[in-house]
Amino acid sequence: MEIEFIVARNVAKDFILAKYSEAMVSLQGGDCHPTRRRGTRLGQKRTVSAKYEHRSVSNPMGQEPNKIIYSMIQVSKYYDKKPVLKDISISFFYGAKIGVLGLNGSGKSTLLRIFAGIDKEFNGKTSISPGLTVGLLDQEPELDNTKTVRDIVEEGLQETVALVNEFNRINELFANPMSEDEMNRLIERQGEVQEKIDALEAWDLDSRLEMAMDALRCPPGETPVNVLSGGERRRVALCRLLLQKPDILLLDEPTRREEFFMGFSLAENARHFF
Repeated sequence: MEIEFIVARNVAKDFILAKYSEAMVSLQGGDCHPTRRRGTRLGQKRTVSAKYEHRSVSNPMGQEPNKIIYSMIQVSKYYDKKPVLKDISISFFYGAKIGVLGLNGSGKSTLLRIFAGIDKEFNGKTSISPGLTVGLLDQEPELDNTKTVRDIVEEGLQETVALVNEFNRINELFANPMSEDEMNRLIERQGEVQEKIDALEAWDLDSRLEMAMDALRCPPGETPVNVLSGGERRRVALCRLLLQKPDILLLDEPTRREEFFMGFSLAENARHFF
């Protein structure tokens, strides 16, 4: 089995990632093609690196466009001494869009879990630029079936939601009788929480969550998770993930072509809401 790395350029007529021009992938020991390269064949070492000509793209971490932010060096993974991945090496720059193709069982999901830092049991080395975060959307994301869609989406902003809820609780406590010292402590804590909410610009939290859910075509917020279809569960999980604003977004997409483009285009088109 083998895995291929695809640099996203003109993937389909109706799906064009135009923020980067001239995507080149160079291989050690391989032939050249401007947009598609052979990846890693089991038992054979190949090194893949993606290079992008940078035009204009949001770069919140201030990364230099020609600076490698993630590297995987000679990574191998075995299950019961059976190789699933062998000697994979890849590096990419900030803003790179790369697809991983392979047959069922070729190790695509395992590779993404290593990228995300979830699977740490492997041979080789990985490195990521300090301060950057990675988010992974699994093919079948785990959602709490006892919750609603709104509850799941709020998990993407747990700290912010907790602050707003605490601020509301503090306001309610002012209606209760208390001593002067208790009042002063409550006022002091209210000020601390308010400063944090100001810094996060979270006073419009409800509208932000609604906009995010609309952008990902999520079901209504009060919908129970246990009645969602597979596609709805993925959109809700993707909304939660995008609200966390990971610097590297990994989508473990289903194998059907139309579902791949749907998930990728949803994430791309919804980015400006987050």
